[in-house]
Amino acid sequence: MAPGVFHFSRLDPLEDSFFRISKWILGLLQCWPLDRLNRITKIKLVLHLTILLTAALGEIRSSWLLRKSLLEAIDALSPGVTKLVTWIKLVCFLIYRKDLELILKSLLEHCKTDTKDSRKNYLIRKISYFNNMCCSVLYINAITTSVSFGFKPIVVWAYQYFVNEKRNTWVDLPYRAALPYEDMTEMNKPMYTFMYCFLAYSGLVTTFAVSGTDGTFLCFCMYISVAYQCLQEDFKSTFKVHAANDPKRSKILYNDLSALIRRQQKIIEIFNSFNRVYTFMIFIHFVSASILLALLSINL
Repeated sequence: MAPGVFHFSRLDPLEDSFFRISKWILGLLQCWPLDRLNRITKIKLVLHLTILLTAALGEIRSSWLLRKSLLEAIDALSPGVTKLVTWIKLVCFLIYRKDLELILKSLLEHCKTDTKDSRKNYLIRKISYFNNMCCSVLYINAITTSVSFGFKPIVVWAYQYFVNEKRNTWVDLPYRAALPYEDMTEMNKPMYTFMYCFLAYSGLVTTFAVSGTDGTFLCFCMYISVAYQCLQEDFKSTFKVHAANDPKRSKILYNDLSALIRRQQKIIEIFNSFNRVYTFMIFIHFVSASILLALLSINL
């Protein structure tokens, strides 16, 4: 399914291009609002949330234990904060699942109505293609970062083992975490291997969650923007048709303007619902970004 998801163009129908990448990404995490939740998907969802939260708390705990060494503490804290914020975003998606479902359905129906006009259809297809391109770039960057974190310790260990002939070294964990010990090498090798896979998978879940939730936010903003552009086109065409000062047309003009105002109110309702759902997520996103930038500045 994954390769086909990234085969998109401006000619795709709206039903296929609407939130295409975000829908696929969040669908893998069982967090897409329009997907049905059954017993199996609920178990997978709880598992992903548990892995993410456990890894985040372990990394934050590790940063506290390493607080005497500032740079090492920052290295442990930064991914931990990212995972914790990502976990909060996924929880918000669950809390507002029904609201998001209604917003998505309303927005889709609104855009489908606009596609009946060639000019507005062009605008919507253009935005859909742009959204999918941006979400693809976001996903590729995120997955590349996750894979780099996951395989870097193995590459470093292999270099030390085969080139420098250091036979007794451990493979560093992909993320600094204290789960359950401050020094993870206190565990036996099978448990250490399990912990390595656990932390690497938590990074993968973070990758999908970040690109999915942030990509969904981007798509919402762009589709609401194009909805207003389409409404602007409607007003232009309406006034162009009724430009002549003909009293007989006043009733028709009144009806057309009333319909446009109702469409505008619908867009405002969608925007208000979107604003209510995303306000907290935007807040924690900017707070976490500020913290990470501050930590990065200290690290530099």
